[in-house]
Amino acid sequence: AVARVLAMDLPSLVFCSAFGALAWFWSDVYHNAKRERRVGRRTFIIYVIANIAMYVFLCAVVAALARGKISDVAAMRASRRATALASSYVASMFAMYGTLLIIMLRRFPNESEGRVRKMWEVAVVASASFGACVTRAVRDAADANRASGVQSAYDLTNASALRHVFYYSSTEIIATICVLYVLRKLPPARGAYDEDDDEDDIEQPFAADFDDGDGDGDG
Repeated sequence: AVARVLAMDLPSLVFCSAFGALAWFWSDVYHNAKRERRVGRRTFIIYVIANIAMYVFLCAVVAALARGKISDVAAMRASRRATALASSYVASMFAMYGTLLIIMLRRFPNESEGRVRKMWEVAVVASASFGACVTRAVRDAADANRASGVQSAYDLTNASALRHVFYYSSTEIIATICVLYVLRKLPPARGAYDEDDDEDDIEQPFAADFDDGDGDGDG
């Protein structure tokens, strides 16, 4: 049971951490563009704390299961609820900052080069990531609320293996490929919180190809 929990839920947390890092990156871009450095720092701190809490909780569940302090079903339910919560958090980040970035990009002049392409990239990445995280959250929450569901979720027999392959192929793998393809060419960026606040020196990954109509920077 310990091996099954680790095999099924540790990759789920790694998935949430990876996509959460992208969501934090978007929040950093947005808050830097708005000159909200303190808000950006707080967002990063929340992301780090949430990650630490997820892995500590999983380790605690595995340790309790290994010592026989909780049953297999209780451990699986607790672990699935944790991954559902983590996926919901990441999905909300994509929904919020994807929307904010699109609104910010819409304020650029219509003649700005790359404006439409950047909006398309943000929309595609946000939609794919949000869909994958919501699907995982719903699936894990549904499994956690049914004893038969949570046991079948950790079943690694041939029949269940095909179900897992179909799920990962149709949601998370496609979302990952989509994100990597869209973001395959990111411009070099400086540190998120350099002391120099000169707008001309700040490189915004989603505004690197055109100028902001409200500023004098070169992008």
